[in-house]
Amino acid sequence: MQFSTSKVQYGKSSNRRINDGNGHLYVTDCILTSACVSEYLGEEIQGWEQLGLDAKKRYGVLRPREEIEKAIDTYKGLSLLDKHIAVTTEIPQDKYWLGTAGTDARMDGDDLLNTIVVWKQEAIDAIEKADKGHPEGKKCLSVGYK
Repeated sequence: MQFSTSKVQYGKSSNRRINDGNGHLYVTDCILTSACVSEYLGEEIQGWEQLGLDAKKRYGVLRPREEIEKAIDTYKGLSLLDKHIAVTTEIPQDKYWLGTAGTDARMDGDDLLNTIVVWKQEAIDAIEKADKGHPEGKKCLSVGYK
């Protein structure tokens, strides 16, 4: 499974539990993004071709806190993905879905926190491997926003 290096990560105060009814992993206070400069491949940046970016070159993208605060409602109810790609109604990208982001998005310092729910056992296993320091484990996922 290949995961993005975008900013869905577990905060120090995150709380995880497995739902006994369906086996889904619930993570509260998960960091969806932070005020920072994030690296993206050119092809991951919306409009990269029109901007004349190199598809395989890495670019720093500034995320100011003020802009994250303006967009906080757009981080609610998003798809949780194993690849950093935009999700739209025309292109739902459902083959990459791992779960969903909740509707309780909020700022905590420079971090935007939300609950996530991971539906797929393969992804839950990769997250648990990362917790144990396994090199095949994954902590970074993506929410499908445009």
